[in-house]
Amino acid sequence: MLYIHEKDYISSITLAGAAEEIFSRVLEEKGIATIYETVKESTNRYREEFGRREYSKKQYNLSMNKTRNLLKHRSESGYISSCFRMEAMRMLYRAISNYKRLFKDSNNLIDEYFKYEPYGALPLFPFIDSSIEDL
Repeated sequence: MLYIHEKDYISSITLAGAAEEIFSRVLEEKGIATIYETVKESTNRYREEFGRREYSKKQYNLSMNKTRNLLKHRSESGYISSCFRMEAMRMLYRAISNYKRLFKDSNNLIDEYFKYEPYGALPLFPFIDSSIEDL
């Protein structure tokens, strides 16, 4: 497994991101909420509780996918100032969550991941990024 054994966090981000996107599309076709939408609703609910306005769709997409998109589309300008391990953890959690929502089961690789990262992705919510607050 690239994440656990190879510590290849960049490949983990891009591959898990692709899987998350594919699973999301299938879930949406079936009318099942994706982890992305679930976290978006929770994030905006918390923001509201603390007197902050909701993230726009653009802000939320940027906060959740900035690193993946900069890695995927290297032609975009932008400096990646991320902890790749944390980003890989977040993207793997999103892909696994959608997989489990779609297939309603687990497998040995998923079990191995959660033994390695027992908390999955604690910082799943978007990081507060002052650069996106005014978008």
